[in-house]
Amino acid sequence: MIALLASAFALVFGATSVAPVVEVPTHLAYQLVVTQPGTKSQGWRGTLFDEAGVAMEVAPGERVATPLGSFVSIECVRLWDACGMIREDMAAWMQTGPVYNAMDGAAWVYSVWRDTALDGAVSWRGELARDGAAVAPESAPAETPMGPFVIAAGPVGGLAWTGWVHESWTAAAAPALDGTAWRFVEANGATVPDGIEATLAFAAGGTVSGVSGCNRYFGSYVQTGAGLGFSGLGSTKMMCESDRMAVEFAIQQALGETAGASLADAELVFTNAAGRVMARLVAAAP
Repeated sequence: MIALLASAFALVFGATSVAPVVEVPTHLAYQLVVTQPGTKSQGWRGTLFDEAGVAMEVAPGERVATPLGSFVSIECVRLWDACGMIREDMAAWMQTGPVYNAMDGAAWVYSVWRDTALDGAVSWRGELARDGAAVAPESAPAETPMGPFVIAAGPVGGLAWTGWVHESWTAAAAPALDGTAWRFVEANGATVPDGIEATLAFAAGGTVSGVSGCNRYFGSYVQTGAGLGFSGLGSTKMMCESDRMAVEFAIQQALGETAGASLADAELVFTNAAGRVMARLVAAAP
């Protein structure tokens, strides 16, 4: 009957075009949950989810590069441990002082959602809940047993972001790069072999230079908080052995896509706009 009435309405008054409602694909990517809240056994656990929504199982001590950043698996031994899958910048923050800075008896849950637009653009959304109720942005900053959370004022480590984010993930944890020198250990997903020179030096004034396996290169960089971008990259034009040229191509790809930088376990990590790890570097020998 409803369908017939709708058809009749269209015939009498003329059909109108109604744009279909298109849902943006989204899935839960990460979650931090306070366990045993308000007790002596209070702890918290981090869980990474794959695109199918399945919790990832990673051996303790192992690291995983994801679109959301680089995570390390911290073994859960005692009920009150802070453990599970923890982003590496947060893991470094955990070593700087007391982790449990709020014992309010509340059940806190932090969730990160990945939204994918129709054009393929990826953005991230952080939600914070206390006893099952969403915490309003006006409450920021929020002190929790997992540390302080803030509302993102822009991209987080090069990632398009809205909503809540742990303070250790933000620009406050951005590395100071001026005057530092580094050596590539990984570029575009490939390990840089021992014996191949692959370096990067940041100079005051926003310039960079180094050796990319074969040629010397140079260019400019801009750092805005945890965001990092390279431009105007040029190099000498020598040809080298195939293994050196492979490293060179990987470094060129990595620098071309870099959108963010962070420090994790003494490594400088470059990520692209989707959060993929593009390069890992260690401090160059003086």
